[in-house]
Amino acid sequence: MKSLHAFQLHFLLKSIILITFVEALFLAVTEIIDFKYFYLFVILLNLHLVYRVRHNTFFLVFFVFSTFYAVSLIPKFFYHLDISIYSSFNETHIYYTTFIAHSIFILVLYTFLPRSLSLKNSVYRLKLPANTNFLGFFVMFFICVLILVKAQSGQTIFQAEGYSTGESSKSPLYLYFLIFFLLTYYYSTRSGVQLWLIVLLAITYSIKSVLYGSRTEVMQLGILSFYLLKIDNKIRISNFTLFIGLIFLYYLNLVFANIRDNPFGILQGQYAEILNPLKFIDNTRGIVISNEGDVFQSSARMVGMVKYGYIDLLSRSISFFGFLLSILVPVSYLPAEASLITYKQDVFVSGGGGLITAYFYCWFGFLGPALAALVVIWIAKLSLKRHLALTGKLYLLMVFSTFLQWFAYNPLILFKLCFWVIPIVCISNFLLKSIFVRKST
Repeated sequence: MKSLHAFQLHFLLKSIILITFVEALFLAVTEIIDFKYFYLFVILLNLHLVYRVRHNTFFLVFFVFSTFYAVSLIPKFFYHLDISIYSSFNETHIYYTTFIAHSIFILVLYTFLPRSLSLKNSVYRLKLPANTNFLGFFVMFFICVLILVKAQSGQTIFQAEGYSTGESSKSPLYLYFLIFFLLTYYYSTRSGVQLWLIVLLAITYSIKSVLYGSRTEVMQLGILSFYLLKIDNKIRISNFTLFIGLIFLYYLNLVFANIRDNPFGILQGQYAEILNPLKFIDNTRGIVISNEGDVFQSSARMVGMVKYGYIDLLSRSISFFGFLLSILVPVSYLPAEASLITYKQDVFVSGGGGLITAYFYCWFGFLGPALAALVVIWIAKLSLKRHLALTGKLYLLMVFSTFLQWFAYNPLILFKLCFWVIPIVCISNFLLKSIFVRKST
């Protein structure tokens, strides 16, 4: 009887939220009320999502960071300040449309995300089974070292005196380091010398990434390492401690942005400037510069190209099917529309990347963000399965560690980088089993 009563209250609350959302959106679009009131309502909805998943570490981290992208619009909607140095489609109504698409994503998640995500200890279902194998560990470790040595080279931010100003090259394989790092851990003893080698590998990768100005790779590796540590050792961290940790991690992200803009500031003792969390506010030009702002501007660029007809219906179809093909085929062999990040960048410039909601809007209109939300809901339901196969656990660990890329840069990461861990582990397990069977006979 109590469960029925709780269900009725839950249904009533969602109905009220849905009606309020539709009404607020209608009033904002028809300019009866200022758009910022609808914006604030969606922000509160987003924050309530954070509260709902507070016991699920994976989704708590995801929703806290995804909230930063929505909050980055405060300077734009409240103070009429630009949020990026790039000016393509820098029109308020384009940003409104981009945010409406994003708000649909939030609403669908709020409405259909499984309630069981709020249960404690559900994250421990992704604990990897023990599969200690010296040969497997050595091979995966060697591949990681090879990627470290070969996949990125050229001038560091100190040699180039800044980020993206020197001659350096980074192979796509550098991103795949995360897969082989995860498999190195999977085959390890998870203790002793092998554990220390894994730690050394993580530190080396992080230092090299920092030297070349890469933030995302370091954060993803840190998130994955934290998840592995938490799941294997069943470390319990209070919500408050985790939230403070995430805020501190975001602050470190800002500090690193200051460092890579002026790497010699460290050597010159400009610590106050480097450690200043508000340095991204450029009062002289009326711009609030941030990664989140650049991502939203890139998203608005995609939406603007659709609204102004630079991406017509045929181009949108080509783009979507090109996206599907790019899962298996290098994007360089596909039509230009297959990569919305680079499409028409010579005409409409942006910082790169874009929210998953903007991609799906370009392909399917306002239905697209709802479909993107259903993908996330499928991931949530998969993570709640009690008896999940090894491949499913590895895939989900990759998904939860790389959300900074598939959510805010390119959804292809979900279906390519994350998925590749499955065939790699299946092939390696098959080969290792065959080798040891032959030895025993």
